[in-house]
Amino acid sequence: GGWLKHWTPLRPHRVHLSNVQLASMRVVLCVSAMAAAAADHPINQVIKMIEDFKTKAEEEGQEEQISYTTFERWCKNSVGELTGQINASKKTLAKAQQAKAQQEATIARMTEQSAQLQDEIDERNAAQAKADEARSEENKEYVAEQGEFGDTITALDEAITAMESGKSLAQTKQVVSKAVSFVEVFMNDEQKTAAKAFLQSTSFLQVTPPEREQYKFKGGGVIETLQGLKRDFENKKFESEKAEMNAKASYDLAKKAQDQAIAAATTSKTKKDNRKSDTETELAATEGTISTAKSSISSDSTTLETTQGTCKQRAREWAERSNTRANEMKAMTQAIKILKKSAGVRPPSEAHAAPETFLQLEQLSAPKAAKAVALLKKAAGKFANLQKLAAAAEALAAPPGHGKNAGGPFHKVKQMIQKMIFQLQDEQKQDQEHKDWCDHEVTNTKQKETEYTNRETKLDNTIDQLTAEISQLDTQVGNHAEQVKIMTNSIDELKKDRAEDSKENAIDIKDAQAAQTAIANAQKVLTEFYKSSGEVAKEDWELLQIPAEPDTWDASYSGTQGGSGILGMLESIASDFAQMEIQARVAESTNQKEFEEQLEALEVNKASEEEQERLKSNRIDALQKKLSAKSEQLDNVKDQLYAADEYHKSLKPACYGDSATYADAQAAFGTRQTARDTEINMLRDAQKILDEAFA
Repeated sequence: GGWLKHWTPLRPHRVHLSNVQLASMRVVLCVSAMAAAAADHPINQVIKMIEDFKTKAEEEGQEEQISYTTFERWCKNSVGELTGQINASKKTLAKAQQAKAQQEATIARMTEQSAQLQDEIDERNAAQAKADEARSEENKEYVAEQGEFGDTITALDEAITAMESGKSLAQTKQVVSKAVSFVEVFMNDEQKTAAKAFLQSTSFLQVTPPEREQYKFKGGGVIETLQGLKRDFENKKFESEKAEMNAKASYDLAKKAQDQAIAAATTSKTKKDNRKSDTETELAATEGTISTAKSSISSDSTTLETTQGTCKQRAREWAERSNTRANEMKAMTQAIKILKKSAGVRPPSEAHAAPETFLQLEQLSAPKAAKAVALLKKAAGKFANLQKLAAAAEALAAPPGHGKNAGGPFHKVKQMIQKMIFQLQDEQKQDQEHKDWCDHEVTNTKQKETEYTNRETKLDNTIDQLTAEISQLDTQVGNHAEQVKIMTNSIDELKKDRAEDSKENAIDIKDAQAAQTAIANAQKVLTEFYKSSGEVAKEDWELLQIPAEPDTWDASYSGTQGGSGILGMLESIASDFAQMEIQARVAESTNQKEFEEQLEALEVNKASEEEQERLKSNRIDALQKKLSAKSEQLDNVKDQLYAADEYHKSLKPACYGDSATYADAQAAFGTRQTARDTEINMLRDAQKILDEAFA
């Protein structure tokens, strides 16, 4: 019947034998037995009818047994599937919660470490800014010092040139005075005295040869003083350049170390930030998994509880119905035995028994009787459940005391109508409960299907995005690796070129130093000779006090005329070689600086490319893990969607019936409810008429 909600759609016009049909049977039995005119004994007819009903009840019991067995199997499968899904969701939830705790700890740790690295970067940048400022000040002092050295050396060159070129005494004094003003603070007392004596002299040009020779003697001391001071300042200038190069090299090395430390800290911080970002993305996915798992557990638990409750309720109902049917069958069996014992008694008509007279029949008015009979016939013709009322209608239409009315059936007909009403109301209630259950299960299942479908689409899109990003990163990693290879080759070539260039500069410096040494030795030999010959004036301490030389010739021979001029040439050449050495050293320093800058730029770029390659490779690994997790989630969602679809299919026999859609099934339910309401109303109208007719 309609009570089996989950497997057999309610049939609006079916009435159970255990209720209305049995009552109808008894009514019709009474009416028919009292009015029968057949040749067979009435008790035999009753026995046959009871046996037929018993057979029918057994058949319906077997049908219900099959339906309940199917329902019981559905309960077992549904409870098993829901329990398994809940357990799987609980495992997923526990695993996700553990992952969430680890991810939150990682995010906190990366945040702290990133903040520490940022503090280190800020401190190093501040220290580097101070070092840059100090280096700038040192360089300013060096530039100013080099300017002073250059001006001093230029002034000394001009003074030496003026004294050696034979300019006027006034011009020479002016140039020498300028040079002395630059170097006076560096001169010793003897040098100051010689310079002062020269500057205070009153004659030099346009004098007699002896006087000129005397000047050469005095001027030669000043020239040597100026030349010595020039060499001192050139050495000081060279030492200043060396000090600047050393300071610059130290600064560059320190800056390079600081830059590398800052770059390493920045790279590490970027790595921490990227890991934090990746972990935050993973955490969001994990939280989504947790939310989904909790929602699934809650939804599946509710469905499991509802299903278990329904299964228990139907099990109790089945036990009650089985017990009732067994008792009914037992009662029928006993009734048959009792009736068979009386099968030999004569029928009432043969015993000439006086017909009973019923006050109700006697009081029944013709119009009311006709109306009741017409209504019962109409109902019996319209509804299958009311076919048994046709016999009652015929009994009511017969004259009192004759035929079917001889036994007074009206009160049994009224009872039969009331039982039918109760049965229809019970079916109405069960059908409504069944619809409510179907509404809940179908709606909930459709919501799950929609939810899982949306999640499946979202996960498909996410997986596509991850796959595309991984492919793009693979390409970028390959490009970074190629750049690293190119920069490695460039670094090797740069180092090779620098080694060759440094070798050439070292040769130039060595040659310049060797030449300066040779020139200094030559200068020493020539100077000693020309001093001994008188071509070059000796220092006071070099003069030997001897008797006056006797006259021999007018002029003494002091060497080849102009031979002492080679000393000036050697001095100039020595200055050129000194300048060559300085230039070679400056070139070496400049080339080394450029080399270090280029090397640093290449190494920084190479390190950046390597770091990008490493970071993107790590990113690919993280995305691969995320892709694997998303794929696993997608498989779970597909399994859940499949389970929801299968459960929806299992609901269709019970909730859809023969309808194509659930909306059609709901419309069919409304039609059944309306038909039952009409049937109940007609029965109540007949009941009311009978009550009025036999009041």
